[in-house]
Parts: sequence; C-alpha cells; structure tokens
Amino acid sequence: MANQHLHCVDATLPFVVRINNFLACCPHWMKNLGWHVWMAITSVARLAQVEEKVNLLISVVEAVECNVKKMEQQLKLVASELVYGHWKNSCPLLIIMSKLFMA
Repeated sequence: MANQHLHCVDATLPFVVRINNFLACCPHWMKNLGWHVWMAITSVARLAQVEEKVNLLISVVEAVECNVKKMEQQLKLVASELVYGHWKNSCPLLIIMSKLFMA
C-alpha cells in the first residue's frame, strides 16, 4: 500500500496524470469530490479563456466603431464641401474619392 501511495504522488509524472493516479487510490466518495473539484478547476480555466476571447472581440469591435466614426466624419466633410460649392475648377468625383480613401 505504501508503494501505491508513493506512486500516487510521484513528482516526475505530469500534473494531470498525478491527479488521475491519486483519484484511483482514493475511496469512492473522495473520487467523486476530487472529480467535482477537478471539473470546477477546468471550468474556471475555460471561463478565463472565453473571457480573454470576448475582451479581444470587444477591442476589435471598438476599433471598427472608431474607424466607422472617422469615415462618417469624412463623409460629412465631403457633403458640406459639396453643398457649399468648394469644387470650382476641379473634378468633384476625384476629390471626393481622394478624401474618402485618405482618411
């Protein structure tokens, strides 16, 4: 039994294998408790990964929103210049296109 217990806590084994070996040496009620604790640990780790991905997605959406606002400002500027007639002696379409895509 002592050798089996030493096998259960062998530091050379990877962490997951040591946990599984330890649970194999435990009584049934302790296995169930250990399983629920292990599932809780892995669930928290998965939630942290999901949170990280959601935060990344939020930052991407914020960047897109910022670019949309910049484009909206450029469109308003072009529209105001068209309304007030600042296009004398030039090709309006080329100026509009250059202002939109230079933003």
